[in-house]
Amino acid sequence: MATPNSLDPSFKIVKLPGNVWITAGTAYDDTTIKAAIGTPGTDMTAGSIYISTNATTPGVWVAVSTTWTQLTIN
Repeated sequence: MATPNSLDPSFKIVKLPGNVWITAGTAYDDTTIKAAIGTPGTDMTAGSIYISTNATTPGVWVAVSTTWTQLTIN
């Protein structure tokens, strides 16, 4: 649930119970996501989600073990 404030009800990262994170940014693969927010298993757990807003390679990434894996929808 978003918490309104006088600035803007937006958040950089949402941390859910169990250390699952949901966040977004311009990173576009396992290496760049790890550089931007970290390695799964360190601070966040598997099941965390990263939404890439990269202009050429946007996508949704899920933390699987210690690797960020792009979600493919067929």
